[in-house]
Amino acid sequence: MTPPPPPLGEEAAAGRLAQKRFVGAMVMGIGILIATLCGLCTLSGIFFSIVAGLGAHASPGSLEVVAGGVAVVLIVGGVPTAAGVVLFVIGRRIYREGRGAPVDQSKAFE
Repeated sequence: MTPPPPPLGEEAAAGRLAQKRFVGAMVMGIGILIATLCGLCTLSGIFFSIVAGLGAHASPGSLEVVAGGVAVVLIVGGVPTAAGVVLFVIGRRIYREGRGAPVDQSKAFE
């Protein structure tokens, strides 16, 4: 086992918290971009799959085609969307760790 790190000075601790906030914000931004873009593509794929399957030339077996198309779109687009949401949650957790302990305002004017 390694020994615990030496205590940081006040400036170093503030710098470490700022780094955590920055990394957390970056991970949240990446997660938002992935989830939004993949989610919009997934929704448009589902919409166009339904429109194409149930359009003017609908056949008796078109409901199965629509269900299969929607399933494929959810698998291909849903996994990256879920990964983006997970990245956002991880980034938010890192960002909140970087905020530090709350300051006690009750003794500010003593």
